[in-house]
Amino acid sequence: AANWNTPQTVTMTGQVDGVTDGSKLITIALGTPTVASGFKDYYPDATGSDYSSIKLPDYNSAIANNGMITINNCDTDAKIALCLPQASERITSETGTSFQYYVLLNQAPTANVTFTATVSDTNEATVSTGTITKTAANWNTVQLITVTGRNDLALEAIGQQLDGNKLYNVVHSTATSTDLYYNGFDVADIISITNTDPDVPDIIMSPANSSGSRITLINNNSTVITVRLNAQPTANVTVNLSGAGFTSTPSSVTFTSADWNVNQSITISYSGAIGNRQVVTSNFASLDTKFNGKTASDIFFAIVQPGFTIGAISGNTDETGTTRTFTVRLNSPPTANVNIDVVSTDTNEVIIQSAATLTFTPANWNTNQTVTVKGVDEGNLDGDQSVLIQLQAAISADTSYNGLDPADVTVINLDND
Repeated sequence: AANWNTPQTVTMTGQVDGVTDGSKLITIALGTPTVASGFKDYYPDATGSDYSSIKLPDYNSAIANNGMITINNCDTDAKIALCLPQASERITSETGTSFQYYVLLNQAPTANVTFTATVSDTNEATVSTGTITKTAANWNTVQLITVTGRNDLALEAIGQQLDGNKLYNVVHSTATSTDLYYNGFDVADIISITNTDPDVPDIIMSPANSSGSRITLINNNSTVITVRLNAQPTANVTVNLSGAGFTSTPSSVTFTSADWNVNQSITISYSGAIGNRQVVTSNFASLDTKFNGKTASDIFFAIVQPGFTIGAISGNTDETGTTRTFTVRLNSPPTANVNIDVVSTDTNEVIIQSAATLTFTPANWNTNQTVTVKGVDEGNLDGDQSVLIQLQAAISADTSYNGLDPADVTVINLDND
């Protein structure tokens, strides 16, 4: 009852077996608790009268592995031992994932022992420590060496990055030392490491877009996007375009091994309901098996309608001079500046304290602009007054906005007389 929540440490010590048989996976079994009866209701999984029926918490996936914990016991019977993760974990990726290993000697050297570590294919991976030196001070000390996968940017530049997973080795040189026990020892290599290739064929679009970052398109209008392939095919590649409410011209694009990286223009128009919509691309069709049947990215749009979003007034003004605010923004990008005059219908009660004209540009159209109004004391006992703040009809060279009249805003000016 006193130490139930205190971590207890289990120490595993490797044993010398005198056989150079490599690193071994050792399984540690967790037994069933056999504590005396009591407090069974503390755990919701208790079904019996004592802890023997309690389900063990799944620490380090022990329960998922039938109550077992696996550790790697490094074999140091070799003069220079490589302590490696199991083969299934010796994998890197072009995204930069890595694994680590370390080196131990099986006895203290009388002089420094040095050897090198290099990667057989430097396009696929790097090793953090090129020269490894073990001394009388660190011969049995863990010094981690990291092997990291790398992306072959040179292949991407020429569209040849769809090269699949690649195997490579970490190559160790022969050890050099004035300690004759170690000098000339051929340090084992790490062979057949996999560098996984996450690259997939796709189209590259401008403007770039995704489900979380859409192209804004005004309803009943059109826009032009460009597309190209991200890699060079060995045969023609065709993609078809479709989508409810959309018209794409052309409705399909074909790329060859010669023009795969040349942008092709597509005019896309839409007429229908506003909101998030997308043009669906077909799977690639090609005699190149790296492309054929693979998924191409869809084209994501936010369909909008010219108009205004007017925020609610922040509250009532009063004759002591209290100020209140509301916001205005456009619902779609204009092709030219849009100007909206702001007017109080009764300046004896409420005045406009912010700019008298709101100006929206193609760059700031969806940024809220704040209108500030202020209550005025006209000195009369006239009770609370309702005042209309008029947003005048828009003036713009963009015909979709010119003359479009935003909704007005009502503010109550409280009488303090």
